[in-house]
Amino acid sequence: MGAKSKRQPRKIESDLLLTTEEAANMLGVSIKTLERWRRKTIKRQGPPITRVGLQIRYALSGVQEWLKDNTEVISKPND
Repeated sequence: MGAKSKRQPRKIESDLLLTTEEAANMLGVSIKTLERWRRKTIKRQGPPITRVGLQIRYALSGVQEWLKDNTEVISKPND
């Protein structure tokens, strides 16, 4: 087996489409976590997905927006 080739994210209509691996790396979570978030049946927990044929992709703008909406800033209590 040869070394894994680094593929560049696809650019569609001025938005990049990320693979599950790329989105997981961007969010700092494992691929399994991102897949688990995607499979939640009642309420999806992760960023929105785009299907390209049978493949799952994440629009960069969607991941960034999801991250912005799901980031909690925790401040240190005053002593």
